[in-house]
Formats: sequence, structure tokens, C-alpha cells
Amino acid sequence: MVPDATALIRIDLDQFKLHLTIDKKNEVSLHFDSPSRKFYLSVIALVVYEMKRSGRVTSIPLEAHHQVLALLNETVGAGAGSSSKQNLIPRIYKKWKSALPDLENAPLFRIPGRKKQYGDGIEKTYQFGDEEKDCWANLFDYHGSGENVRLQFSVDRIGAGLDDVVISYGKDSNIRDAAAWEKFIEDLQYQLKKKSEQEPDGAFRSLETPKTEFQIKRNIDRKSRQWMTLAAAILLVAGAAVTAVWYLYLRPFPSVEPASLEKMAFPLPEKPSIAVLPFDNFSNDPEQECFSDGLAENIITHLSQIHSLFVISRESTFTYKGKDVKVQQVAEELGVRYVLEGTVQRAENRVRVTAQLIDAITGRHLWADRYDRELKNIFAIQDEITRNIITEMAVTLGEGDNELLMQKKAYNVKAWIAYRKGVEQFRLFKKEANLKSRELSEKAIGLEPEYSEAYSLLGWTYAWPVRHDISKTPKKDLQKAEELVNKAKTFNPNNSDAQNLLGFIYAVRGQYERAVEEGQRAIELAPNNSDTHALLSLSLLFIGRSNEAIVAMTKAMRLAPFYPRWFLDILGQSYFVAGKYEEAETAFKHYLKDRPDRFRHHSWLAVTYSTMGRQDLARDYVEQALRINPAFCIEEWRKSFTPWKNREEVERILNIARKAGIPEKPPQKDSD
Repeated sequence: MVPDATALIRIDLDQFKLHLTIDKKNEVSLHFDSPSRKFYLSVIALVVYEMKRSGRVTSIPLEAHHQVLALLNETVGAGAGSSSKQNLIPRIYKKWKSALPDLENAPLFRIPGRKKQYGDGIEKTYQFGDEEKDCWANLFDYHGSGENVRLQFSVDRIGAGLDDVVISYGKDSNIRDAAAWEKFIEDLQYQLKKKSEQEPDGAFRSLETPKTEFQIKRNIDRKSRQWMTLAAAILLVAGAAVTAVWYLYLRPFPSVEPASLEKMAFPLPEKPSIAVLPFDNFSNDPEQECFSDGLAENIITHLSQIHSLFVISRESTFTYKGKDVKVQQVAEELGVRYVLEGTVQRAENRVRVTAQLIDAITGRHLWADRYDRELKNIFAIQDEITRNIITEMAVTLGEGDNELLMQKKAYNVKAWIAYRKGVEQFRLFKKEANLKSRELSEKAIGLEPEYSEAYSLLGWTYAWPVRHDISKTPKKDLQKAEELVNKAKTFNPNNSDAQNLLGFIYAVRGQYERAVEEGQRAIELAPNNSDTHALLSLSLLFIGRSNEAIVAMTKAMRLAPFYPRWFLDILGQSYFVAGKYEEAETAFKHYLKDRPDRFRHHSWLAVTYSTMGRQDLARDYVEQALRINPAFCIEEWRKSFTPWKNREEVERILNIARKAGIPEKPPQKDSD
């Protein structure tokens, strides 16, 4: 094979060598020349292959690749990677941390053309400069723990990119990277197949037909029965079974670092409090992100309906998505005691879900389980997880809570996935995305005609454009939204999202008292839903009950410590109407910190400062508003107050705006 002269790092899986170019001049070749060493070079190649698939230098979760690792261990590694499945990933973790980065001692490779010499120490080592040793050591990065580890081959730390790393295999120099790795794995599978034909009772689980834990245990039991005539073997098998049961089911989970009550961003609620983190997608398919996100969000939705719980909203927990965060950090930042985390791995019509509940205050794992099921049983899995959480947290359920939990329905999985994608599109709050959400909602309903949540989502796609003045037929669209929400409530009277939508429709129509009633009913159905409290706050603001609006929005923000911007918008307006101008100033300033281009909020600050007697600042913010939108004027701003019931309050605000310098009408265009 002709070497790739442009590659800074070349992983040769044919000869099991790694060629590293340092400073684009000094090349070092590392030979992984034993079964154990071949295994670890293959692990490096796996990490590089997965990074190339993702298109970026990133950490790769090993648990998602357990079957490939087992294949490598059984073939090139001859079982040297680890003698047991449970120890395979922890052992890789240890080698990645300590043995592989050690260029000087080279415990997992030889360096052809060099001899070890005595240096300052008492042992012989390879003689390299600090720069060369650092270059090699910097490549090995890791996150997590021995049981849940993510590995990264950090080529960016040595000034290289993914294109500077090449995987090669075989005699054809054109076969490289993905093609080389896949051919390598294909050949190993063929080797294993030939071996298994000669040894039909081999314990390795093939990649094509992975067995469940029950099937593995059944195979072991069958093999054990062949030796039942030997009393000594029976004792050995029994002893091994006891050890396995202890390791897999009875041993305590390693504790995590406890969270500090003193460092909590908020006081712990009196109720049991929990944050459900987004589940990690272990399917190696970005398309499955929607699936794993949907599972975590469904669990949050279920828990949010329980009155005796305090549940952080998905708006806040999903800010941790894709980040390597500690349970301790999550608990302290969100102000909760319990944290749920999990993984999802989907393959065709099967799904594997793991979940674990942690008491962040003590650092103890309270419960963990793994579910290997058919895809159609995904709803049963989320119900089981919800009930296990409730049991472990010793939550006392009221009669209404039990009723809500018993009403869960197993929808068509394809309909559920379409609905989840529709939710993602709707949350972009853009015209084109809203139309896409409508299309996906209709698809979900076509697959599942009694899908209550899909009807309410479809209703939102008609109501949202009306509120934001982008609907061409507002009355017709609101009527359509109301028809859809009524249909949603027909199929599920306890659909809190439909109840939210109903309150929103009445608020936009100016039916204020009814809007507040429906909003309060929505809170009864989902007391832990931050959006529900925020939408009630909006209705209360429209009706002029500003102090109650502040209370409702404050609750929403506690349930969503990392709240969306529009929460600050409603809070700031409520503070202003309530005469709490300093608090209004703070809210509007925080809003503009993320969106300095919002001219209306510059105007709100101008009105606030004018009311406080700080006319210089008021004029400054008017200038900024007009700089962003020269056409902004009193006539234009008045339209945004259409839903407000108290017209006297609206005129008071607009009069203050005139005093601050906002023009009555947009400037006239010069005529030719």
C-alpha cells in the first residue's frame, strides 16, 4: 500500500500500525503487535470512524458500540480486551486514560527503529522530547466514568482536523476511512461466523441478531445442563450464577458527588423535586434524536400532571442536551433533589432504553433499569419508568393523580414520531416551520385518528399566526383552532395542552374571563407545566390583573429556571402595569441582553424610564428603537395592545411613549 503523504495520522488496520507526523516533519510509527494491542488500535479506529461520521471532533459514547467492541475483542483481541462483557468498557476506559497516552513507556505498542534506553529513572524508556510526548498524550480525551464513558481522539489539540486522519485497510489505497473500517468489520464478522460454525455454542452475540439478557442466560443454562452429572461443575456453575446475580442486580451503584444545599440556585421545594434530563441517543443516527427527546419529554409530561411533585420543565432540562454535565451541577442549578437520566438505542423494530434515578443530595443511585422491547411497546416503557420514579421518591398520589396515570394510551409509533417532529417544528416559532408542523400533525392524525395531542398541536398551528398578526384569515383560523381543540378534548378530556390552547384562543378573542377560567383549569391538569402558568399570566395581564400575572409568571420561571425570552416580556409588562418600575426595568434589560434587536422592548424601557423621571435614558432608548425600526410609531405600537381589556391603561402607556419621543406616525416618504 502506498502511504498517504498528506495524512498527519494514518491508522493502518492491515499491519496494525499508527503513523504520526509531529510538526509536519518528524514521523513516528507505533506498532500494535499483539492481540491486546491490536484490540486497542481498533478502538482508536472506531472512535475516529464515529467522529468522521458525525463530521466533527467529538466524544463517542462506548455503550452504544458495545457489540462492535465485543466483536473486536473476540477476533483481533483474542479475548484480551477483557474476559467478561461487564469489564470490557471499564477496562478500555482505564487503558485510554493511562496506558495509551504513555509514549515514553509504550505499554500498548512498540516503536520500530528505536530502542529503549536508561534515562533519569530506573527503567528503560523510549527517548522522546516533551513536545513529542505531549503531542501524543493530548490525543486521548475522555468523559464520564468507567461504566458510562465517552472517548475522543482529540486531533484538534495538535492542530489537525478530521481530514488529517486516515483509516486504511487492505491493499487498495483507494479504500480508506469509512470504506476501510466497514470492510475491516465485515472481514471480522466473516471470521467470527466461520469460527461459530465450528463452535456452535460460542458465547459471542452476533451483531446481526443480538440476544437479550434472558437469551444469553438461557444459553448458559443449556450449556450448564450438559455437565449436570458432575457435582463439582454444578457447584462451580452455582457459584458463578451467584456472582453474576450480585454483579448485575444486587451490587450498589457507584455514588456521584453530592450536590450542596448551600450552592442551590433556589431553595429546595417542599415537594419531592425532579429534573428529567434529555435521554442520550445511542442509535448513531441523528434522525433518532427526535425519538429519544420525545421519550424524555413524555416522561416529563406524565410527571408534570402529579400535584404532589415538583417537576422542572423541558425548556430548562433540555438546555443540557449534548453536554457532559454532572448530576451535582444539574441539581444545584435547577434547585431539585432528584435527577433522572437515560439512554435510547433503536434498531429497526426494537428499542433499548436505560434509565437511572439519582438522589443528588446524597449522591446515591435509587433505581436503574434497562428495557429491551419491541418498538410498539415504547409507551409501556415510559409508563413503567414514570411509576418507578414515583415509587422510589415515595410520592403520595391523590385520587386524581392515579386517574391521570391510568389513562395513558399507546398510540401508533409512526404517528407518535410524526407528532414529535411536528412539536419540534412548532417550537421554532417561524412561519415556514409552523406550516411544516401543521403538515406533520395532519400526518399523525392520518395514522392515528384519535390522537388527542396531535389535534391540539394542529390547533396551535392555526392560533399562533393570529396572535402574531401573520394570519390572512384570523377569524377563520381561530374558529378552526377551536374546532380542533374541542376534538382533542373529546378524545382526552385531560389533555392539558388542549386546555392551554383553549385559554389562548379566548384571550386572543378578548373573552378575558373565560380565558382565565380555562387557564386555571389547565393548571389543575398539569400543575408542573411552566407554559401553563405562563399562558395564565398572559391572560391575567390582558384582563388587567397584573399582580396575579406576576405571581403566575414567577411560578412559571421557577419551574423553568432557564426560561424562554417571552416569559421576561410578559413579566416586564406586568411589573409596569402594577407600578413596579424598577422590577420592570430589570426584566426588559434581561430580555434585551439576548435580543438587542427588539425595538418594542427598547420602547418599553423608554416608557419605564420616562415614568421614573429619567428622561435622558428614555430618549436614548427611543433613539435605539427608531434606529432599529425607523417606521416604528404610536400608531404601529397600538396594534400590539389589541388583546388588552383596559383601554385606559393602553392610552396611558401610549401617552408616556409620546412624551418619551416616539412619533405618532411613521415618517413620510419623500416624493419624487
